[in-house]
Amino acid sequence: MAWGKIKFFYKHSLTGLTATSEAAGFLVANVLDMLEGTLWKATSSSDQYILFDAGSGNTYTADYIAIAGHNLKTRAATLTLQYSTDGTIWNNAFTGFAVVDDKAFVKEFTTQNVRYWRVKLSTLTGIPYISICIWGQAVELDYASSSFDPHGEDNKANINLSETGYVLGIHNRYSERQIDLVFNDADDTLYQKCKTWWDTSGLKNFFVSWEPTSHATDIYLMHPDKSFKNPLQVGGLYRNISINLKGRKE
Repeated sequence: MAWGKIKFFYKHSLTGLTATSEAAGFLVANVLDMLEGTLWKATSSSDQYILFDAGSGNTYTADYIAIAGHNLKTRAATLTLQYSTDGTIWNNAFTGFAVVDDKAFVKEFTTQNVRYWRVKLSTLTGIPYISICIWGQAVELDYASSSFDPHGEDNKANINLSETGYVLGIHNRYSERQIDLVFNDADDTLYQKCKTWWDTSGLKNFFVSWEPTSHATDIYLMHPDKSFKNPLQVGGLYRNISINLKGRKE
C-alpha cells in the first residue's frame, strides 16, 4: 500500500463571492467563515454558480476545492470547479462528478492561476446548501513520527446507570473524532508550514487528509486544540511538533 504525507487544506484568500441565487439570511459569504452553523442556500434547483473574480490585473492560484456541511448528495448534485482568463470561456479544473455522500470532501487538481473561478452545481433535484466551500493551495506536511489512530473517536453521550451498574438509558449527542499528530525532529521548513497554518487558521475549522494516497476519501473537518507549543531540540536546530485535532464525526 502506498502512503502519502499528511495534508492540510485551509489556505485560501477568497473574498467577495457572488452566487446565482441566495435565500434570505443564507448569503454566499457564509461559505468562507469556516463555521458549520452558517449556510449558503440557493432558491431553486436550476444550475447554481458560486463565482470569484480576483480583480483586474490579478490572478488566483488553486489546486484543491474543499466542501463541508452540505446536502449535495441528497440533491443529486454534479460538482465542477471552473476557471477562466476572461470570464467568458470556461474550463473545467476537473471532470464534473456526482457527489457521493453529504460528508466533507476535498478534490485536488492540476494547479491553475487565473483571474476568474466558479463552482458549478448541476443536475440538482432540489435546493442545495453548503456551509463551507473554499478553494486554494494545499499544504503538504510530512509523515507523522508517532503512530496515531485516524479513526479514533469519543462518543459524547449521557449514560444512565442503575445503582447496581445496569444501563438504563443512553442519550447520544455526537461522536468527536480525535487525531494527535507528532512530528519529531522537524526542520524549519516543516515548522514554518505549521506555524503559518496556526497563524492563519488559528482555532478555525479546516480540512485534514491523514493519508492522501491510499485513503484519499478520508477527509475530516477538524479544529486544533487551543495550545500551540513546539519545543526546540538539538540546540535549536529542530523542533518536536505536536498538533492535537478534534472534529465532529459525520
